[in-house]
Amino acid sequence: MKVERNKLKKIVDGMDVGKRYNMRNIVNEMEAISVERDNLKKKLEEMDFVNLQEAFEINILEEKVEEMEFITAQWAGRVVILEKKIKKLKTIIFMLCALFLVFPVGVK
Repeated sequence: MKVERNKLKKIVDGMDVGKRYNMRNIVNEMEAISVERDNLKKKLEEMDFVNLQEAFEINILEEKVEEMEFITAQWAGRVVILEKKIKKLKTIIFMLCALFLVFPVGVK
């Protein structure tokens, strides 16, 4: 480790001032990029959280739609049953009317 540090120190000492300044700028740019990357990472995490919330809300809405469809199907079934009962009642009423026509009941 010390050997590498000494080698780097000799290399840096051997550079002129302009190169040192350029290296400092490069390091500063790299740090700025790192900060930007961290900020973007945080924003992505926030977006993922929002997406999860939206997915959860969509899931709830889908469940409610399924419940509504089930209720609608139940009502449709009840309507069919009522229609059948109405048909039977119509038939019974028709038969009663026919009976009264055939065997009139009168008041004396």
